[in-house]
Amino acid sequence: MDLDRITKLQYEIHSFSSFSSSYLPENIRDDNPSDQISRWSSDTNVPTQFITLRLNKPAIVKKILFGKHKTGHVCNLKKFKIYGGLQESNMFQIFEGGLKNDNVPEIFDLKHKMYTEEGEREIPILYVQIVPLLSFGPSFNFSIWYVELRGVENDSYVSDMMRNFNDQREKQAVRLVLKHLRDKGYMAAFKTLENEANIHLEDNQITELYQCLVGAGHFEKSEEIMAKFIEYGDVDEYISNQKYKAHFCEILPKESEKVLRPKTRVDAGYAFDNESNVIYMFGGHCEDDSEDLNDFWLYDIKDNKWTCINESCGSISPRSGQKMVFDPISKQIFMLGRKASRGTENVNDTYKNDFYLYDIQTKTWMLICEDTKQMNGPSLVQDHQICLNPRERTIYVFGGKLVNKILCSLWPSLVWSDEGANDSFSGFYSYHINTNTWNLLCLDINHINAANPEINSIKARVSHSMLFDDNRKKIYMICGHRAKESFNDIVQFDIETNLFANTPTSSHVASSSTASLDSAMNCEKPSGSCFSTIDLNKGEIYILIKDNLWMYSLATNEYSTIHKSHQHSSTNNNNGSQQSCKDSSENYSRAGDVNYFVHTNDSLYVLKSDSEYIIQLRKPSRDSILNYCKYLIRRQQYEEIARENPISALSFLRNDLSETIDKNDINQVNDFHKLASLLFCNKSLTNYSDGDSDGQQGESSSGQSKMRNQRSILFNKLTSLLPKAKCQPQQALLNFINV
Repeated sequence: MDLDRITKLQYEIHSFSSFSSSYLPENIRDDNPSDQISRWSSDTNVPTQFITLRLNKPAIVKKILFGKHKTGHVCNLKKFKIYGGLQESNMFQIFEGGLKNDNVPEIFDLKHKMYTEEGEREIPILYVQIVPLLSFGPSFNFSIWYVELRGVENDSYVSDMMRNFNDQREKQAVRLVLKHLRDKGYMAAFKTLENEANIHLEDNQITELYQCLVGAGHFEKSEEIMAKFIEYGDVDEYISNQKYKAHFCEILPKESEKVLRPKTRVDAGYAFDNESNVIYMFGGHCEDDSEDLNDFWLYDIKDNKWTCINESCGSISPRSGQKMVFDPISKQIFMLGRKASRGTENVNDTYKNDFYLYDIQTKTWMLICEDTKQMNGPSLVQDHQICLNPRERTIYVFGGKLVNKILCSLWPSLVWSDEGANDSFSGFYSYHINTNTWNLLCLDINHINAANPEINSIKARVSHSMLFDDNRKKIYMICGHRAKESFNDIVQFDIETNLFANTPTSSHVASSSTASLDSAMNCEKPSGSCFSTIDLNKGEIYILIKDNLWMYSLATNEYSTIHKSHQHSSTNNNNGSQQSCKDSSENYSRAGDVNYFVHTNDSLYVLKSDSEYIIQLRKPSRDSILNYCKYLIRRQQYEEIARENPISALSFLRNDLSETIDKNDINQVNDFHKLASLLFCNKSLTNYSDGDSDGQQGESSSGQSKMRNQRSILFNKLTSLLPKAKCQPQQALLNFINV
């Protein structure tokens, strides 16, 4: 028997803020999507509204499922928070996000782990509190239709986690007291408690840093200790958590080379060979000549060189809007879909969804089938996305619009309420290469058969992107739009369970399945084409919308903004490659539209319609962190010298402190310029005005306390660069005291 097996958890309604009419809190325990009354509805939308659930016994709550009404509803929760804990009066946040206003149930992963000296440990809770923040109708009350909790409730397993959790709380309480005693200088009490409890406040090396820096003021020794921390990699975790800075470089050919470039085009098909670092391009629409193309090109990233493989692939008609994917095992390219020929007003059944294969070794094209629709595959589709699971020999196709207006028999007389005239969207399909078979995984939500609860459905989209994660066995469907509706999420599909999961992101979420760009952008929702690529080793997804670039971390489920089009990063000319590189994010923003976007060699490559760019993503290095630590330590040393001996301080400022300044950091430069003003201050820790000895002693004591506080602040800044597991608690004991 698996002790950590996830099961449905039983709960009762413990408390609530209010309810309206017959919309009782108990209704959320029953899943009746067709019943208008089967929901809890608050009596007002004035904060704080809540509903608190109490489990039958403590459990590890890992997931929560929200059921919905059969149609979207203005009272659905657009934003909400979830708290959990063993006591109702002491709960912590385990989720923050929102629902989609549709009829599809959503599953959210909840924070259920903490980090301890022994590694990750799961947290048992007894209470779960849902706090609505915003409904889809701003002036409407909040409604929750159905809630299901899932987790581990095995008595033996949960008891073990409970003991571990209580042990960690006890240790943390002692460490908070130790921190308070040391900060206040009660060293006798500090040592007594440390020996009695046999609990250390921090790592021994960090204690040594505290004694050298705060206790003795040995600044040179403090620099040596920090240098050892950095040498041993103790700042690597801090570096990994820093935001990227983007450096844009236009890749220019060597002056001696004759430049061969394809025609400027849009809607071409692209495929990337990661091993050879080459990009294949087929067809597209040439706006200058107003015609579709069927030429075939190769772009070598390393050499920055375009090569024409075929000026015209006669066996394949000119086309645009097709999608391609590269198979690294068979060294083949698969191509599917197309737009109707430009200028054609009446599209008919002569346009079929032909499916092609290109063999790189034999340099030949082969028609796999004339129409995938006849093989249980998608109808002719455009603006879709395609990705490949090479190990399982499976291609996935998602979304896009159906091109033919004369639809197949499965789509008779559909009524489109808000999708725009004649817009029909394709679903989610898989194609197994070895057996040459198609499988429908999920229908579009407006398909005539989507109303059947036993059939999976999803709201398909266009202008999105799709990525396959071989490490996590997931497919990510990113952003896009559907008529007037813009999507700002990442939907995950688990290829092992064949299940979708929809979970908005939050900085408090331990793991999630859908993520929102809202918090990262601080601007309007994304629109237009979305390009994305993934770094499997780092677990990072890079998203490019127009000239704006974001990174989504699969480890923390957080977005970070790397570049916005109105912000121009500093760049440099050295990209470490053989190709010429002209720096400028301004040139990048002024260049043509993005055609393709890929990650390789720890950099991002962008093919625009008229140029190629490399985007180098940089974080602080160990050397820059060491220099920053020296700057902080010497700054404190300078301030103390300035109060004692201004002449010596001036020499120290010019020779020792100045060499640590990062001249590219405007904040450090400005701070350095202000430091000279301390030389003209009359304040000193040891030189006081004439007066009685008691007054001098009192001022001296105050000065020593101020100096110790300044050193403590510096110590906290330095240790913030080190792993939390080695350092003293970040919280202060006084923050837990209510007066």
